[in-house]
Amino acid sequence: MIHASTIPVDYYLAAVRPTMQPPEVATPLSGRQHRGYKTFRAAMKDLLKAVPDTYEQLVARDSELAYARDALLEADLIDSERHVTLAYSMVQLRRSIAQTPTGPDNAVGELRLMRHRRAAQYAPLIRCAVSGMRGRYCQPKLVPARAGRYRTVIGAAAELGNRNRSPNPQPSDRHGIL
Repeated sequence: MIHASTIPVDYYLAAVRPTMQPPEVATPLSGRQHRGYKTFRAAMKDLLKAVPDTYEQLVARDSELAYARDALLEADLIDSERHVTLAYSMVQLRRSIAQTPTGPDNAVGELRLMRHRRAAQYAPLIRCAVSGMRGRYCQPKLVPARAGRYRTVIGAAAELGNRNRSPNPQPSDRHGIL
């Protein structure tokens, strides 16, 4: 995907995208047909079958495995969100070439729907899903604090942000004008 984003959009739409669909090929090309993607999705399915425990259950049984699975699932969601962003930058609100007529109105909608389904599936298995999956989908991640206490990542980020601010901001300083 990173390499795909280096192609100018006009060139992609005029020269590359037409070669990925009939009449150039019998079946419209999509990531689902890519061997590496298929292998990865099958491995993720196998992982979820082999380790179906919720995050809390798994961390109590094997914390190292819980952290590793958490990192992998969250990375998968981040990759999915990057795919959405790339699709929007390349095709904007055009339909996916591999999309069924009954799917969402465009490629971005299709990819976002796939990402949301995956996030809902992963929700009980990870500490905190990314990109707006708050509430019941998110248990705040804990990070070490001073004196052995823990605080959430959000709290740590807020504390860091406050530390980097001037204790007595000037009016121009508050708006980032210096």
